Amino acid sequence: MSVKEEDLIYYTIERLGEGTPFRLSRILFLLDLSYWKTKGQKLTSLRYILSPFVFYIEDFRHYLEQTPGVKRIEIKDEQGNPVRGYFKVVSFRKVNLDEKVEKLLDEIIDFIKGMSNKELNEYVTGLPEYKKFCEERIWE
Repeated sequence: MSVKEEDLIYYTIERLGEGTPFRLSRILFLLDLSYWKTKGQKLTSLRYILSPFVFYIEDFRHYLEQTPGVKRIEIKDEQGNPVRGYFKVVSFRKVNLDEKVEKLLDEIIDFIKGMSNKELNEYVTGLPEYKKFCEERIWE
């Protein structure tokens, strides 16, 4: 994982307050897509594994766990079984993001903020570019 991706992950979690791999992956996909539309390439080196209705980022949990200043929080039920997990910023660190990238990321976060996980996933997987990437195996 590059410093750029560490900074993107840290900044996104900091802005959200907390983040699940599911939501974070959709935000980063939208960021990469926006960047690809204007620059002709992704911003990150993340590997998206796409299928028609859902996707994941290869080794994403590992990326999240290795991000400096971020920790995985696990909520357990009365029996000690995990019921929910998320990532949270636990220590301050300075990020080095390009101003335009930071602005774009802020716009994406603001846009998706009120969406449920289902709505967010349907939005992303319903994009014409997503369908094209699935069919042509772009970004894999």
